[in-house]
Amino acid sequence: MIEDIKKIIENNLPEQVGNVLRKRLTKAEEDEIKVNIQREELVNKDKTIQDLQEKISNYKILDERNKKLEEREMVVKEKERNLEIGKLKYELDSEKEKTMFSKEVALGLVRNIEYRKSIFDNENQSGYYDSNGRWIQPGNIAKSIDETNKAQ
Repeated sequence: MIEDIKKIIENNLPEQVGNVLRKRLTKAEEDEIKVNIQREELVNKDKTIQDLQEKISNYKILDERNKKLEEREMVVKEKERNLEIGKLKYELDSEKEKTMFSKEVALGLVRNIEYRKSIFDNENQSGYYDSNGRWIQPGNIAKSIDETNKAQ
């Protein structure tokens, strides 16, 4: 079609006008090629923008899920910590009860115990001179002390 227009122009118009028209038609063809290239680039960029928007949307969904998971994780950690505290409190109370029981048993055993203390001792008496001037050493005196007590 362009060729047909060129032939008509060459036949009907002076050569100078034909040259100007030829240049304009050539420029128009080049511009059309550039516009088509830019359209293709624009379509590709639109596709890229849509892909990126889709990825952003997916990331937002993942961010929301991660936030919810972190909140759940914090709740679970809090429950685990409270459970551990409860366990330690229970163990402490149990140990207190065992200690009190041991103390009561020990005190009960001591209170109910009667003990006997027997002491055997020898007492040395000091020697002396009798009326004749002889030295006399008396024998040892054995002493025995028995005590029966109840623990208090």
